[in-house]
Amino acid sequence: MKTEKLSSEEWIGQLYPIIEEFREDEDTPLDGDEVDNLIEILRAKINLHEGNITEQEYIKLIGE
Repeated sequence: MKTEKLSSEEWIGQLYPIIEEFREDEDTPLDGDEVDNLIEILRAKINLHEGNITEQEYIKLIGE
């Protein structure tokens, strides 16, 4: 387990490339629904990575 914790600023720095990739228009911030959609995608990806769901469940969750 990681012993060093990231600051809030470091966290957003880690997430910034993901947010930018998800954003459709780089001049417009994500709205609440877009943030919720991004969170659901991240949740599914993390659960798949950690073995909490199967590939089939992952596909069903993100609609691929």
